[in-house]
Amino acid sequence: MSHRAPAYRANVWRRDPGTWPSRPTAPLDVYLFLHPNPALALGAYTALTGRAPLPPDWSFGVHVCRHARLAEFAVPKGVREMMHNMEAKRLPYSSVIIEGWDTYDTDTYDAMREIVTELRGKGKKVLVYEACGRLPDPWFIRSGGKARH
Repeated sequence: MSHRAPAYRANVWRRDPGTWPSRPTAPLDVYLFLHPNPALALGAYTALTGRAPLPPDWSFGVHVCRHARLAEFAVPKGVREMMHNMEAKRLPYSSVIIEGWDTYDTDTYDAMREIVTELRGKGKKVLVYEACGRLPDPWFIRSGGKARH
């Protein structure tokens, strides 16, 4: 998508600098949207693909979270204290980001399920962040591995 067509060059059959390096092995659909301004180019693109839907209303609200190192939301007590404080001070929020919970410990799943059910009962969305592949040392040790320190 460009409003400056002369600035772009593509030749899929030659190995020239600034072009694609090889012959395509599958059918290739190329759409060029050449218009005098970006708004018209975007309009032509969305006429072809459709407009992206708006995110849900709750996603524009206040998201309550704490960094995992503080571990306040890593246990039900901390999440319940936050819920109580938000309600006592009449502060609005649409979601809670629970971070720092030991998601690799199956013994914590019942407590997680309970707190998520409570929050959903209050009309709140819950996002649970986990370690994204950075398993905690206790998990490695229980699994026969060595601590990484």
